[in-house]
Amino acid sequence: MLYYFFANRLCNYYMGIDFHKGDFVRWVVGHETYESDGETLFGTDPIYNHGIIMEVSDVDPGCIIVHSRDATWAPRHVILDSSIDEIEILSSTEKNNGK
Repeated sequence: MLYYFFANRLCNYYMGIDFHKGDFVRWVVGHETYESDGETLFGTDPIYNHGIIMEVSDVDPGCIIVHSRDATWAPRHVILDSSIDEIEILSSTEKNNGK
């Protein structure tokens, strides 16, 4: 049920990262440990999932559909929003093709 909620949400803020079909990305799904400054709890040692971008939104290019290779704990197809999720491009198809 939670997957369908995220699949139907609208992505409405673009962070300026240029995503392309075929890019290999990773995003933070949690943290191994946490620390506190007395008032706020901060995550340290991020846990990443990895995947290949299958689609980039025409309406909001910061929203992408990724096929996750780490499907043990997450759905295989994941919708990510760069304004919410910490996404990092590890390998870009556009850079590799010289475009």
